[in-house]
Amino acid sequence: MRKSLLSALSMLLLPMVMIGQNSVTMHGKVGNFKSGDKISLTRPGDFSSEKVGEAPINADGSYSLTLPVEKAGIHTLACGRYQRAAVWIEDEDINVDFEGLSTEKGGARSSKPVHINGGPKNDIMNWANFMSAQSHKRSMDIYSLVHSERLPQARKVAVCKSIIDAAGNVDGEYARKIISDNGPLTSVIALFPYLSADKDSAFMEETLDAIIKANPGSQVAQTYRKERDERKARENLVAIGAPAPDLTFHTANGKPMSLSAFKGKVLIVDFWASWCGPCRAEIPKLKKIYEDFKDNDKVAFLSVSIDSEKEDWLKALQSENMPWEQLLAPDSGKETMKTYRFNGIPFIICIASDGTIFRKHLRGDAVREAINDALAR
Repeated sequence: MRKSLLSALSMLLLPMVMIGQNSVTMHGKVGNFKSGDKISLTRPGDFSSEKVGEAPINADGSYSLTLPVEKAGIHTLACGRYQRAAVWIEDEDINVDFEGLSTEKGGARSSKPVHINGGPKNDIMNWANFMSAQSHKRSMDIYSLVHSERLPQARKVAVCKSIIDAAGNVDGEYARKIISDNGPLTSVIALFPYLSADKDSAFMEETLDAIIKANPGSQVAQTYRKERDERKARENLVAIGAPAPDLTFHTANGKPMSLSAFKGKVLIVDFWASWCGPCRAEIPKLKKIYEDFKDNDKVAFLSVSIDSEKEDWLKALQSENMPWEQLLAPDSGKETMKTYRFNGIPFIICIASDGTIFRKHLRGDAVREAINDALAR
């Protein structure tokens, strides 16, 4: 299944390989900024990012950041909260100029693309950044257009998916062409999210083989394969039909409660947070569905918050007044998100009475449908 083009670069855990103590330098100019703004470099982790360095923006707008390269791969170079670019950190010094604080009325984040001046590996990253920006804009335009039409919600979702999938096929063609022309470069792996894991599997393996042959001193391709296989194994643990991992959370009174306590019932679990607007918007829909099943002793509802502050969670509970069990995940839900493999909320799942995962990524009436289908098994 093709990964979402909206988050392709951020969701892919790219290889991070120990390559010694060579250094790379990132430098450039920022056009418009505030005192105290900084340039930062982060690298992706498993559902989180790690800051590896930062530098101040000088009075004349210049910056320079030199770091030893501990791990090779895709990183994010960010100018405060204004602009960012995915860059390839391995053996190329790079120059990136940022517009910084947008002078356009009504917004602090500039929509103008950021160009990386470096070497051939970061030329590939310019393509990756361009494709990511274009696919995001295209998706937003499609959603805006389709949702302005008077169509049933299910039809809107289906139309959006159909158009985005078709556009994704075009992106895949572009990605295959760029990779074919530059296959020995390690950074072409950044374009893998635009390919089909099924249709392009042989092509990706051939590309990785070419990278290994052309870069005998690099472990990027080998590590990509290893991390990909490990990631797939973790995802299989929470695949449809797999036993739901048993995690323990706490009630408002501090009482521990595990998911396994609900075994024997069809269980709806809503992972949410007080600060999440879409989560709060979903709660009234869940309440209506709950009313349909509240007297059915074979069905249970459960909400698990990933709030970092208990006080915020408790305040939201008072406001929302959800009539089912409420739990708080430890450590802002980091381990929960890793275990159940999600990085966006609301994340609503249905666990069958035998304790297996029945359906995931539920919203609205799909929750009711999942309950009925699970009961009918």
